[in-house]
Amino acid sequence: MKNKNIFVACDVSSQKEILDLLELIHEDISGIKIGLQYITQRSPNEIRELSKFNKPIFYDGKFFDIKNTLVESIKSLQELNVKYATVHLLNGLDALKAANLAAKNININLLGVSVLTSFGDEDLSKLGFNNKVEDQVKTLVKIAMDANLYGVICSPLEIKMIKSIAPKLKCFTPGIRMDDLKDDQKRTLTANEAIEEGSDCLIIGRPITKGNPKENLKNILSSIKEMKSKICGISDSKTLIHLTNHSYPPQYIGFIVNYPKSKRFVPHEKLKQILNVDKKKSKYVAVLVKPNENILEEIKNLPFDYYQIYDAPPSEINLIKQKYRKKIIVSLTINGKEDVMKYLDYHDIADIILFDSKGYEKSMSFDHQLIQDIKINKELMLAGNIQVEDNLEKYKKIADIIDISGGLETSGIKDISKINIFLNKVKQINNET
Repeated sequence: MKNKNIFVACDVSSQKEILDLLELIHEDISGIKIGLQYITQRSPNEIRELSKFNKPIFYDGKFFDIKNTLVESIKSLQELNVKYATVHLLNGLDALKAANLAAKNININLLGVSVLTSFGDEDLSKLGFNNKVEDQVKTLVKIAMDANLYGVICSPLEIKMIKSIAPKLKCFTPGIRMDDLKDDQKRTLTANEAIEEGSDCLIIGRPITKGNPKENLKNILSSIKEMKSKICGISDSKTLIHLTNHSYPPQYIGFIVNYPKSKRFVPHEKLKQILNVDKKKSKYVAVLVKPNENILEEIKNLPFDYYQIYDAPPSEINLIKQKYRKKIIVSLTINGKEDVMKYLDYHDIADIILFDSKGYEKSMSFDHQLIQDIKINKELMLAGNIQVEDNLEKYKKIADIIDISGGLETSGIKDISKINIFLNKVKQINNET
């Protein structure tokens, strides 16, 4: 994700202030949200001035009125160059349908406001609502769906529930906070948590604008986990050149160095020839099964960034790491939960921990859900008969890196068309633009 679908909430009153802010950060955001504090103090010309940054403008007016007034209010936005506008879902189905039709006629996407993220159950009760927040959101989301709105404004805590009942609605989520910063928001998550829940767009104000906006945004962007990719079992220069020159290359490229049982094994002399290809943005990985000193000495001058090691005890891997000064991917082969827990033995040695199937050379599978609850300060890599046609999104919630080999082959040979599909799917998941 280049800019992670982040709209900055410009909740400031000064035109100079907002222009200075956007000058600093516009390259790293997806859009601009203006709220009531800004809207009520600025002229139409000043709103249109924001268009110079070539970012969609989100007019957060939260319109709430009788049907005729609501429709005319939406129509009045036509000359402001805005892309999104908000309406309260409490307007009701009939008024929302009419407003949505008016919005579509002027190329504006309507977003329905469910329950403000500053509200909790007690707040709703004081207003006379008998529902808890979640139940009230459900009721309102169904109205948004029936009115055919583009999306809804919701707490990140409600995304999964909304997607389950209205999968076509886009979820725009305020209430994004870093760590313990809550301010006046109650139903909050961090940016990364919201994305993992399924948010389509993050709306972030004070965590960006308070203090150093550029540095704040950088920290938020770096906190958002992206799916990385590794393509393994490369055995020819043509395929390698394609990978390294791809517009969205894999972060890691693996070569079977010392395991002749694998059909993807590359003999040493051929390996030296292949590795003459400039790796560019990718990292080269030597895949090693029970490596002895002879093979390690043989490959020590080859341009590998990582050694991916199977079937070696922690003490041995530690010696390899110290002697050859390589980053280490510890590969654990998994049948059941007891195999998963072996990662604890390698925690201090590994730079990345790979969970693979027991029959790794045969592209076998294991239950990937076995590792979904692991929480450690190491990147987790996942392999085991992953196919290009799989729903790759599900793997992002389990691991940091997806490792695929046989799933990119046709008749045992790497298939360029499957490689392109895979890399483009990863790109789409990460929303790279």
